[in-house]
Amino acid sequence: MLCEECGKREAVYHTTTNINGAIGETHLCAECQSLRGADVFKGIGGLFNMFTGAAEIAEKTVKKRQICPECGTAWDDFVKSGGYVGCEHCYKEFAAALRPVILKTQGELRHTGKAPHPSPEDKRAAEYRRLTDELNKALEAERYEDCARIKRELDRIKNR
Repeated sequence: MLCEECGKREAVYHTTTNINGAIGETHLCAECQSLRGADVFKGIGGLFNMFTGAAEIAEKTVKKRQICPECGTAWDDFVKSGGYVGCEHCYKEFAAALRPVILKTQGELRHTGKAPHPSPEDKRAAEYRRLTDELNKALEAERYEDCARIKRELDRIKNR
């Protein structure tokens, strides 16, 4: 199969994309792939090959020596690791470069996928907040018996 870009050389990069149900295929030779700039991020499992525009923007935006002050991850480490940041602070440190990449790959910046199951501590904290709100409402309505019951439940959660 010939390269879609130049039409001269054999295609060696074959990419299939599925963006919101729209399936697209790209077949490029090594030279055309390199000219698109996708090889900058080839260590990231081909994900950036599908979105070379975002990769180019990210590469221009980030400073080569930029390092996360919390974990010490550098931008080059991010690229070499296959797209893994070192900690949650990396998202702030590399925000300017990651924002266009995340938008292109996920469609929005807000996470809409699955979340981890809450830990027992998270469940207790959520229950405590709910009961505190309920206690405030009972106090406003002057339902003192309910207040006493809710206060006992709050104490029970606090003493766990």
